[in-house]
Parts: sequence; C-alpha cells; structure tokens
Amino acid sequence: MAKRIILFLILNSIVLISLFAQDQRMSDANIAYLNGDYQTAIRLYEALIADGVQDANVYFNLGNAYYEAGQPGFALVNYRRAQQIAPRDEQINANITLIRAIRVDFQGSESYWLDSLAMSTYTILTLQELGLIALIIWGIFFIALSCRFWGYQWLNRWLILIGVFALMLIPLFGGRYYADKHRPPAVITALSAPVRSGPSESYLVMYELFSAAEVRVLDIKNSWVRITEPNGREGWIPRTAITLIHE
Repeated sequence: MAKRIILFLILNSIVLISLFAQDQRMSDANIAYLNGDYQTAIRLYEALIADGVQDANVYFNLGNAYYEAGQPGFALVNYRRAQQIAPRDEQINANITLIRAIRVDFQGSESYWLDSLAMSTYTILTLQELGLIALIIWGIFFIALSCRFWGYQWLNRWLILIGVFALMLIPLFGGRYYADKHRPPAVITALSAPVRSGPSESYLVMYELFSAAEVRVLDIKNSWVRITEPNGREGWIPRTAITLIHE
C-alpha cells in the first residue's frame, strides 16, 4: 500500500512539474511577444504545440506573433487552428476576417456546395460537437419512434420535427467530415506560389497565389499538390508553398 502511495505521489509530482514547465514557457512566450521579440515568441509557442499542447489561446497567440512578424499566411493557419478548438470565439473569428481582408488575393465564397456547407459550420461548432449533436438527435429520434410503436400517439408531431432535424444533420456532419478529410483546407504560407498546369516546373504557370490565400488539397503527387480555390480554379503548386490547417 505504501509503495502505491509513493508511486501515486511521484506521478502527481511529474504531472505538476510538467504543467509548471508549460505555464513557464507560455509566460516566457507572452513576455517575448509583449517585448516585440516575435521570433522568440513563435519559437516558444511552437515548442508548446510540439509537446502536445492543444489550446486555442496558444494557437491564437502564435497567430498574433506571426502576424506581427509579417507572415500573414502562418498567422491565418494558426487562427484557423484556434478556430477548430474554439469556433465561437469572437477574437479568433475577427482576426481571421482581418487577414482575409488584407491579403493580396481576393477570394469569395466557396463555389462547391460541399465546401460551402462545411464553411458554414466553422464559426458555430467543432466537428466533434456537430457529431455529438447528430448522435444525440438520432438517439432521441429512435427512442421516440420506439415509443410511437408502443402506442404513444401524441408523439407523432414531435417525431416528425425530430426526424426532420435529424435528417438535416446528415449533410451538415457528413459534408463537414468529407470536406475536411478528403478536401483538406490549407493556406499559402510562402510569399508567393506559381500555380502550374501540372506537377512539375516544366508545366505552364497559369497564375500566382500569394501568402494567406486559402485553398483545398485535391491530390498530392511527389512534391507537388493539386489545389482548388473557392472560385473553383485548380492547379498544381509545390508542397512547400502551403500548410494544412489540420495537422
């Protein structure tokens, strides 16, 4: 029994030391940011993330540091990663809107309906929250349906309403999941990226995208990525020119 208690205390001490170290690095990163030492702040925030810290504040602060360092592409990547964790945070969404307003490339709404459906939920719910709500509503629907068969006639009206809501959640969750997993969002993080007609430098340059332009990845071939823009334009760019939102 004594050995178990000692082991428990040791494990708790390790956890507390680890949390203290994380808090200290977060504090050091914040101080570096406030002092205008943005590169040090970036390094410290990224070290926290590399150690497994998944916190909206860390990503948000990292985005701010990148923005102040003149790297809007990486700023947008980290704001959008923060949005995945805290989709209803007003500051995060405001900074995303700011980057989209000042970037070189004008990009309108998503033209592909599945991407548009996914985008409509980004500032409302995380994918996990959306999935949980869908699971709960479908559970309620099947419970109500079972009760209806047992003679609870008064459930008819509620059954229709719940059924309609449950059906609406299928394209919302399914569209979001498919778009994020099979057409993953990414951001141009290079200063500029020539978009070519094929996956090598021998192909024609059709146009150019600049830092903070948002795209979706359709295919990867060696060191080249086929991307599509919100307006539907497609082309190939070097893999090193973009950063995926979903790590």
